[in-house]
Parts: sequence; C-alpha cells; structure tokens
Amino acid sequence: MNVLFFNSLAFPFLARSTFQYKYQINIDGTVAAYRLPYLLAGDSLVLKQDSPYYEFFYNEFKPYEHYVPFNRDLSDLLEKIQWAREHDKEVSHVKVKAFVGVLIITSKNARCALPHKLFVYTYSICCICIPIKVSGY
Repeated sequence: MNVLFFNSLAFPFLARSTFQYKYQINIDGTVAAYRLPYLLAGDSLVLKQDSPYYEFFYNEFKPYEHYVPFNRDLSDLLEKIQWAREHDKEVSHVKVKAFVGVLIITSKNARCALPHKLFVYTYSICCICIPIKVSGY
C-alpha cells in the first residue's frame, strides 16, 4: 500500500505536505509530542528528541530501530541529520520498521480500545463525520 495514501486515509488531519519531507523532527512542548505515531507512520525518517515525557506506547519503539534519537538540548541534531544523509540504506530500514511498528501497536492495543477510539474520534472531529463500524466495540 502506498504510504502517502495510507496516511491520507488514516491521518487526514495532517497536511499531505507533511509527508513530503525526508526527515521529520519530533520535539516536545510542555508535554510529550502527541504526533509521534503519525510521523512514524509516514514515509519520512523521524528524529525524536530525548525526553522525560512519554506516552504509554513509547516503550514499543527503539532508537535507531524505529527513529533516530537526539539530545534534549538539540546539541547533536545536525550530527544526526548528517548521519541520516550518509546512511540511506539504514534510514530506509528504520522508516519501514517505524511504519510497521505503528500498525502493530494500533492493532495490538485495539483490544483495549484506547488508541483505536482515539484515532476514530480524531477522524470524526477533524473530518466530515462518517459512521465507522468497528466489530467488537
């Protein structure tokens, strides 16, 4: 499935242009940046800031396996971008594992319903409301 097509269906509130960039930088605000799973499901390498903040699924994602970490103070961000520019093959593997990882955590956690209902709720408030029937809920 085309990743851009998947993202436009699954995450319609993100601008299509978001996924045109080779690298996405995930930086916290006053809490963990909620957009991490949306970025990981995209076709860009995600560079994630080291952070004391986290969401319940963060332990499912590993540095250099699903994203490239950088220091909280951003001191090594340019170095990490340079690493990515010089390691296209590794970056491709990281992007694929990130995409698959998001699919796994959303389907695995669908049984507890929180992430799935959150995505459905987000979809319904950000787009034209379309009834979505989900078996088992």
